Amino acid sequence: MQNLFLSDPAPSGLELRKANAALRRALSSRRPLTSPVKRYVSRLADASEHLEAQLAISEKTTKDCQTVFDARRRQKSGKRLVIKDKIVVTTKEIREGVRAAEEETAAKKKKGKGKGKASDPIVVEDAAGSALSEDDIV
Repeated sequence: MQNLFLSDPAPSGLELRKANAALRRALSSRRPLTSPVKRYVSRLADASEHLEAQLAISEKTTKDCQTVFDARRRQKSGKRLVIKDKIVVTTKEIREGVRAAEEETAAKKKKGKGKGKASDPIVVEDAAGSALSEDDIV
């Protein structure tokens, strides 16, 4: 019990169980608590606060990750949004909405291709200072 929290802040389950059993015996004996028992209670309280803080951080991290995951899973546009919460997808309005969403997606894909930079025409001046085009240069 005396050296339980000195070297490692997280003792093994067996060691902790033995120390807690000794603490219960000391408390049930109705005698004044010895110094090692008082130190153990203080260290146990500190370890409990430390674990509570770790749990709070882990829960917040889990909540943040779940929020990001849910946002990625939710579809913001496209045909999935058009047919969301619809039982029958064969109506004219839904079909037109799906077709419009597919066209929009195709347009975005076309727009994304060919992003290469267009080259500017090369202008070269001869010794007299007149400009020559690419066709004039041999």
